[in-house]
Amino acid sequence: MNSKKEKDTGLCLSRREGVVLRHLAGEHLLVPTSSKTVNLDHLFLLNATGVFVWECLDGSLCAEALTAAVAKEFEVTAEVAAADVHAFLGSLLEHQLAEEAGKRDC
Repeated sequence: MNSKKEKDTGLCLSRREGVVLRHLAGEHLLVPTSSKTVNLDHLFLLNATGVFVWECLDGSLCAEALTAAVAKEFEVTAEVAAADVHAFLGSLLEHQLAEEAGKRDC
């Protein structure tokens, strides 16, 4: 995982094509749909914060804007939100569930 990408507040990500969010039995899962069968080893379980961030990943919001949105939505400090958002974005990149959409000034 590239720690520079995690800490880059101007980095914008978008959901990778072929990865869908599914709600199943009270759980939230990211499911890669690029093959005809679903490999259970490649499912990615999300909590409420992860779902919120995932739904915001349209390529228009930078990490800094996502952090502000998470802090507001979940009523946490900017520091807590930043740590969670950067860790989550890093995991999405590491598992190839999201991709870079460019950089923007936030």
